[in-house]
Amino acid sequence: MSRRWLLAMPDADGRLRLAPDDARAKLYGDVGEPAATRAVELLRPEPPSIFGATPTHVSWRDTPSIYLRGRRDRTIATPLPDRFAGRCSRTETWDTSHSPYLSHPAAVADLIQRAGDGS
Repeated sequence: MSRRWLLAMPDADGRLRLAPDDARAKLYGDVGEPAATRAVELLRPEPPSIFGATPTHVSWRDTPSIYLRGRRDRTIATPLPDRFAGRCSRTETWDTSHSPYLSHPAAVADLIQRAGDGS
């Protein structure tokens, strides 16, 4: 039975590592090859402290922003996406996985262009 959400496991150094097959399916589920393979190869382990870090500045407080939410995103469990979306000026929901900038780059560019034009 597969897990619904992305799973990060600690490695020997205590950093969080993603299983390549799980990352491929959940981060890049609608991304074609070889882009998805390359994206998985670029993933690196992260220290668990990233989840408790406090940024010194967050742009969404003073810069217009769009939260692009994928209906098939299986990386971030609810209610976090709602919280993230609530911080942004605007939210769009697309029928994508976690990485629409890789699976639909022209549509993302169009969204950015329209946002810059004020539409």
